[in-house]
Amino acid sequence: MKAKSILGLFIFLLSMGLVSSCEDMLTPDMDTYQDANGRTLKDTVNNYFGILRSVQQVAEQNTILGEVRGDLVSTTSFTTDSISKLANFENLADGDNDLLNRAAYYYVINQCNFYLRDVDTVSTKNNNYYMRKEAAQVILIRAWAYMQLVQNYGRVPFFVDAVGTATSGYETNPPAWATPDNLLDLLLKDGDLMRAYEYEKQYGFPNYGAINNGRNSISIDAMLFPSEIIIAELYLLRGANTADYETAAKYYYDYLYNRNSIRNMAFNPASWVRLTRDGEDIYNSNVSGYTSAYMNISTYSNTGEIKVLTPSAANKSFGLVLSRIPNLYGFETRSTSNTSSTATTDASTGSVSQENINTSGQVNVSANYKYRQLAPSNSYVSLNENQAYAISDKDNKDLLNFPEQIGDARLVASAPKVRTDEGDLRFVHKFCAGNVSNEGFGSRFSFRYCIPIFRLRQIYLHFAEAINRAGFPHYAFAVLRDGLNHEALPSSISVQVDTSSVDFDKKVVYSAYVVDSVEDGANYIPVEEFNRAQTKEYLDFSASTWTNRGIHELGCGESTDENYVFTYDTLVAQRILDEAARSGSSKAEARRYAKRLLDEDAEESLYDTTGTRDFYRVRTIEIDGGRDTTVIDTITCSILTPKAQPVDAAYMAAQQNAVETLIADEAALETAFEGFRYYDLMRMARHKNNDANLGAGYGTLWMAWLIGRRDADLKPYEEPTVITNSAIYSKLQDMNNWYLASPVFK
Repeated sequence: MKAKSILGLFIFLLSMGLVSSCEDMLTPDMDTYQDANGRTLKDTVNNYFGILRSVQQVAEQNTILGEVRGDLVSTTSFTTDSISKLANFENLADGDNDLLNRAAYYYVINQCNFYLRDVDTVSTKNNNYYMRKEAAQVILIRAWAYMQLVQNYGRVPFFVDAVGTATSGYETNPPAWATPDNLLDLLLKDGDLMRAYEYEKQYGFPNYGAINNGRNSISIDAMLFPSEIIIAELYLLRGANTADYETAAKYYYDYLYNRNSIRNMAFNPASWVRLTRDGEDIYNSNVSGYTSAYMNISTYSNTGEIKVLTPSAANKSFGLVLSRIPNLYGFETRSTSNTSSTATTDASTGSVSQENINTSGQVNVSANYKYRQLAPSNSYVSLNENQAYAISDKDNKDLLNFPEQIGDARLVASAPKVRTDEGDLRFVHKFCAGNVSNEGFGSRFSFRYCIPIFRLRQIYLHFAEAINRAGFPHYAFAVLRDGLNHEALPSSISVQVDTSSVDFDKKVVYSAYVVDSVEDGANYIPVEEFNRAQTKEYLDFSASTWTNRGIHELGCGESTDENYVFTYDTLVAQRILDEAARSGSSKAEARRYAKRLLDEDAEESLYDTTGTRDFYRVRTIEIDGGRDTTVIDTITCSILTPKAQPVDAAYMAAQQNAVETLIADEAALETAFEGFRYYDLMRMARHKNNDANLGAGYGTLWMAWLIGRRDADLKPYEEPTVITNSAIYSKLQDMNNWYLASPVFK
């Protein structure tokens, strides 16, 4: 049977004006948008909002595809065949279920193509190129849609012209084929991507106010795609070399730097509170502050945690209700509405008619284990439980304890237990959060009226990923532990010394730079890496406006100097050993690298001694218009010159690989169940495969191992040869099985 066209039925709709006439929360109020002569800008605004509606359709399936194939969720006895087959990487044909719908992405893309074909970006109003803001957004949405396509399907048709016929032949003979390796080049080729960047830099974002989804007022600002993030994501996805990682880091940094309101990454962490009962310490969860970061409507803005979202309606009368994700996680949803009546009188007959208008609504949710198709995996729970939570000693607040019975508090926030007829079960909380008791049980759940596409802490984690691969693993680790800010990072101090002679006229001032340590900061950054960082603009966090914190603190307590557990040397050394055990690489080499990290005296001096010089401390006194210089004391110091130190590439690669796996762990702890996981693992696996120091296929086996062990009731890296799903492990060793099957055309 011939497969459906990637363009399909929507060609007709596009040729008739791009969007349907149905009205919902993303149907603009056309009276708001008029040109200088009072004419409505109906076509362009309506078409743009139609594109946002299409993104809304894609985001739900993309989120599910990004989580169901990862290592953080497992199927249950209530999982349907369609979800189970996806989770087990069965090679399903496109269209076998409604999640396998490649055409949905092309719906977005071709709408964008039609818009860009017809938009007039040279028109002006009050000397302003008013269409360029909107055009930039359409270019960026199209780039995002292509990025999701190549991550899901691997190799897909690429075209930027508007296609108005289903017989274009692009399914088998497109202008180009896009892959994760060449997508960025294709998007840069015609200049549109960088034109969008320049438009955004020069003109800013379109301003369309807010929409009413029936429950909340949601700013359109929260649905706009920042150009820096899209470009950074594309460079990070390609990850062909150090230059790609540096460019990604630059764009992430620019995004964060140019938006003052989000540099601080403020948050209320999930935490454990110590209580004493019957003379024993009891630890109870306190997660309301953390949960609110991804639930409260106040975060759906350009100043909150969620940076880009697609909204859900409260009921069908307001538009699309995005309820499938919470349904899969075990929540039964039911939309309600409130209506009011208006009376109108027919002037000719005097008859009165009533019109009922839906004025508001909401989605009510309840936990139902029979809906629960996806549950937190054993490996996810184990990762959380085996983190070391730092809690202040009750007798000495300057000391930290690490109670064995508690782990990362985000487990309770993200997947609390719910009491059901089948026992106490963990339900994923990210799309239907509720009240969490001190004992870690959830109740009274609330629906989340959006799907996040990007959020702030995710962006910081991607930035850490980029700077790690760019050659700065210690700075990347600081994103996790201390934050990148002027108070946490060491700085350089200029030291000036009067030298050479008591003869004032021959006195010379020598300048030197030393690294100044900071209290409770990233003092593990070595001098060599610190010095290299001074030449990188994307590692300049000296401004006082940078006040962000370490992401790991969200669930594991403060990272002070007393926290001897979550440290670079300890964790990276152990992870190097763990990775050697997992991969079967040289254990002797791993032990040598680990010892080098842990042994303070192991690192050789960065300087050679080439002689000595007397340094004089002098005092100059003004006497009768003259100057008298007196030597106070003399210090003889070594003259040091920098060594020509070749980079130990294998040692650096071992550290970068270890740090990258720690970033992957933190991403699991922080952004679990939000649809990012599978794409994160694929991208990192590609990075590892591109690192010649790690060996061929290193990343492929790493990803296969993680997903193949998702049901293992083991500590991370415990018994590394144990694989609980050998079928998945074998499949994922072939990169062709990473991707969904594209439609077959005959």
